[in-house]
Amino acid sequence: MGTLHKRILIVDGDDLLRDSLSNWLMVHHHYRVTRAEGGWEALEHLRRGPCDAVVAEVDMPGMDGLELTRRILSREGPPVILMCARHDRDLQRQAYSAGAKAFVGKPFDYGKLREVIAKVVENKVWWVGGAG
Repeated sequence: MGTLHKRILIVDGDDLLRDSLSNWLMVHHHYRVTRAEGGWEALEHLRRGPCDAVVAEVDMPGMDGLELTRRILSREGPPVILMCARHDRDLQRQAYSAGAKAFVGKPFDYGKLREVIAKVVENKVWWVGGAG
């Protein structure tokens, strides 16, 4: 199945990154994208309607991406891809323990990130670490 009509929620406090990633996924890969600035806003979006995957930053004020992942999965929510500029092994283990399906280091290659998203959305991956 292609990406048309697949819904992705992008969660990142960096307006430029959130908007550029969202626009790139919509224009070039035909995903339907919703944006959130932080964890609480992301949970509100998920309460209003489902999505096929969440791509979230780990380091966010208020609720970090690890806690967001735990909360999403405690409600049997969509798979989560975490991204962060800190991509050490300990953080990857924490992401995995929280339930993330993938961990992507920043800065990332858009093409590689898109491959990770596609694999997670199509449920063809259990864990992808260190892309980017």
